[in-house]
Amino acid sequence: CNTCGLKAGCQDFVFEPSSGTCVLLPHVPVDKISRAKNEYTVSGTLQITIIKKKEDEHGSCEFKAASGYSGGALGEGSPLAGGHEIESKQDCCDACDRDERCAKFTYETYSHSCQLFEAFAEAYMTDGLLSGVVAERSSSAI
Repeated sequence: CNTCGLKAGCQDFVFEPSSGTCVLLPHVPVDKISRAKNEYTVSGTLQITIIKKKEDEHGSCEFKAASGYSGGALGEGSPLAGGHEIESKQDCCDACDRDERCAKFTYETYSHSCQLFEAFAEAYMTDGLLSGVVAERSSSAI
């Protein structure tokens, strides 16, 4: 249950592999635990000192309004960690940051469309789009 490591106060969990269900539990003292064998579940305890959510790390991008790219298209940017949809130019920057082939991107502010491009893509001027270049990759990228 990776989510236990991201949830403040979670130290214990019970996981049911067949359904993919994870139940997060507050810490329970050992003397209060009643153990029973159950071949259909897995339980455990975590000890985490420091955790940083991957989505807290961002790529550094340079943005340019009223411009886009053509050539070298890689397709649409993937949703962010945790299944969060792309909703801002920074989210689009982060999507490009996570793809090792991506160096440039175009973001459409109304539809939240994020298109990724390779380094050789050519810039062009157009209203309604915003373009960006990954200036520095985050430590979590590739």
